[in-house]
Amino acid sequence: MDFRVEEASIEQIHAAFKSGDLTSRKLVEHYLRRIEAFDRNGPGINSIVTLNREALSEADRLDRMLSETWILKGPLHGIPFLIKDQIETRRIRTTFGSKAFENYVPDADATIVRRIKESGGIVLGKANMPDFGVSWYGVSSVLGDTLNPYDTSRDPGGSSSGIGAGIAANFATVGIGEDTAGSIRVPSSFNNLFGIRVTTGLISRSGMCPIINFQDTPGPMARNVKDLSTVLDVIAGYDKEDSATSMSVFSGSLGNFRSSLMGGELRGSRIGILRDSFPGHDEDVSLVMGRAIHTMSSNGADIVDPVEISDLPARIKNSGLYDIQTKYDLNGFIRTRKGSPMKSVEDIVSAGMYHELIDILEYVSRGESLPEEHPEYYRRRFGQNELRKAIIELIVSSGLDAIMYPSARILPPAKDDIRGRKWAGLGFPVNSFISSHSGCPSIAVPAGFTSGGIPVGFELLAKPLDEQKLLNLAYSYELVANPRRSPETTPDLA
Repeated sequence: MDFRVEEASIEQIHAAFKSGDLTSRKLVEHYLRRIEAFDRNGPGINSIVTLNREALSEADRLDRMLSETWILKGPLHGIPFLIKDQIETRRIRTTFGSKAFENYVPDADATIVRRIKESGGIVLGKANMPDFGVSWYGVSSVLGDTLNPYDTSRDPGGSSSGIGAGIAANFATVGIGEDTAGSIRVPSSFNNLFGIRVTTGLISRSGMCPIINFQDTPGPMARNVKDLSTVLDVIAGYDKEDSATSMSVFSGSLGNFRSSLMGGELRGSRIGILRDSFPGHDEDVSLVMGRAIHTMSSNGADIVDPVEISDLPARIKNSGLYDIQTKYDLNGFIRTRKGSPMKSVEDIVSAGMYHELIDILEYVSRGESLPEEHPEYYRRRFGQNELRKAIIELIVSSGLDAIMYPSARILPPAKDDIRGRKWAGLGFPVNSFISSHSGCPSIAVPAGFTSGGIPVGFELLAKPLDEQKLLNLAYSYELVANPRRSPETTPDLA
């Protein structure tokens, strides 16, 4: 096969399908070979929990359809996906990262998975995540440690750990992660990927294990912005099974994210630099961020440096509901799973069926049975509204298109530091709470690499439902910066 699968985009793959240079079966087979060579063996990235045994037969059906009709089933025809193991998949084991659910096989697809399949996508496998998604790290009781393919002594970030590592290592074309507090954007930044957290409610959460229902959102993670936009066209929109998606009808770009994608949008844009969120001591992050800001400026962006969200640390602290809401939402989901082996987070913690480094699960288990009865509940919900108001006020009053800051104030952490519990609970130094607590959309963009080859990423934050603007800015940056680089630990296969 002459076609290079590694780093191939959806557009390139579809062109190869039509020319006869590639079939969906050959594509799936190649990814399976890569998983065997580099995930199971070699560097042992350890990102895939379960492979779909029907992936090749699904690829064969799609190949027959194309050969008989010369028509693609949809915009994702024959494209292999990795799905975060937080999202239910019919007839494919879904563990939520937990040993307690290692034998759980759903009898229905989550809405997002159903839409991917209806558009021709293939679920290749389920990707690792920390137990129930409540950690920043790539560890789980069901699979163990996932490694960062750019430096296997480092972590890929969480909680969409397996998606970040697996898509970076070219184990599939694109991936679906989930983001409550940064779980798409942190692993995207730590693995040289693009990932978007949309306005909450733009994408259905039906069939997805929750952390905070009104804060959760799934989303795509990809090696380029075109693929990100193509997937977003398929998965975004109203779903009767998730009432929060009623707001999606107000998006002016729904179904047209890819067709509306434009380069050259840096020129004339105004980008505010949120200096208060930059690291105080990590020079590597600051240096790479400085180069990214210079690239934007030299390509026509008007850089407003600095901008400020008043009392930001206090606003973040006073708008977090992890200790109040998560137990209630997670228990409601667990107890309604058909054949669920556990009925509550307390059961799981009592049985010790979670990874020892997932200390946040213990914290969650002590949460509220009825969140509204907590004395801080309404004040913190109000705090989220106030944070959103402050962000919108800054963007509007300063005439900004987006606010820019590093996704994390440190490099991907060393596994030894994680095992040594250098950061406890929610104290991991990330900036992703800004978007998560406000409900405003943000996109993770690869900034570049340190001199030692470690990825650094930044976020662009915009007003609610401004996803198209974020995609256009990220795409414009991608075209001029060319920030994507394959990891050396997982080279092309012969």
